[in-house]
Amino acid sequence: MLTTLPVPAQARLTQQSELHAQAHPGTSIYHDMVQAHAAVGLARALGRGEDRCWILAHLAPQKDMEVVLLGSSLKSPVFVAALHASLRALVDGLGVQTFNCGILNVPLKQQQPAAGVERFPAANELPLETRLDDSQGLVMAFSEGMGTDEDVLRLLPSGMEWRPLMARVVSRGKTTSPASDFGCLEVIGHASIGHTDPFLLIQRIDDQLALLLM
Repeated sequence: MLTTLPVPAQARLTQQSELHAQAHPGTSIYHDMVQAHAAVGLARALGRGEDRCWILAHLAPQKDMEVVLLGSSLKSPVFVAALHASLRALVDGLGVQTFNCGILNVPLKQQQPAAGVERFPAANELPLETRLDDSQGLVMAFSEGMGTDEDVLRLLPSGMEWRPLMARVVSRGKTTSPASDFGCLEVIGHASIGHTDPFLLIQRIDDQLALLLM
């Protein structure tokens, strides 16, 4: 469905990003989201050279087994590889039979930055110290929490102008279940904790990422 206006989820994310930048100058909601998940060991960074993607096992999922991916573009090989690994983790590692995947912050046209706000940097404009060595192909940085997340955070762009693609992947339950997988908790509470263990989820994602790096 095409529309001249953003869908509510995109409009809400844009508003939250702007309000976060105003309340916390010098950072972005996406940077702080990765930082929060890295602090408890639920963040991974996958990259090749200047191309990177962050994978988060969501701490507050709206639907079961939610995975959030922050990448540079739909054409990014690293973003595609990370999304594929996340989907295989759900299907092969956790027995998911049906799922939804949506991507926000897709630039459908060249947008002019708001007054006083610099545009977010392209991958090849990032500081050299934040780039990954691509001599060995794909590289992954782990976050185990408890202060061991330096590698994941070191790769993050700084500043409030960072606006990555955000993919959200969720399980939609089993085809054999007679009950609806979307009920009062999701519709009214906008949350789902029925079949979600983010720490198990990140382990299954690690299994799939390990296959990519072989």
